[in-house]
Amino acid sequence: MEQEHRIKVKIADRSYNRTIHSELEEEAIRKAAQSINEKIASLSRLYAQVPLIDIITIVALNEGIEKFEAQRKLDENDAQTAKLSADLKNYVESLK
Repeated sequence: MEQEHRIKVKIADRSYNRTIHSELEEEAIRKAAQSINEKIASLSRLYAQVPLIDIITIVALNEGIEKFEAQRKLDENDAQTAKLSADLKNYVESLK
């Protein structure tokens, strides 16, 4: 197991310290921060007169929607996998 250490990430010109426990966790945090910053920058260009807090709120809402949709798809895939597994088991049993 890797040792924990701290990293600093910047989101919307503010720095945040995070304690991480692995290189994978660090990569995930850095990629998430980069994605969020890109979305904030994109929306800020489109809506130059909108306050930054509103832009951040929109990004947070969109991230939440994406997470919900990804979980829904994962749940659907799990259900399909369970059905295929049961179908395969029934098929194998029918061959005996």
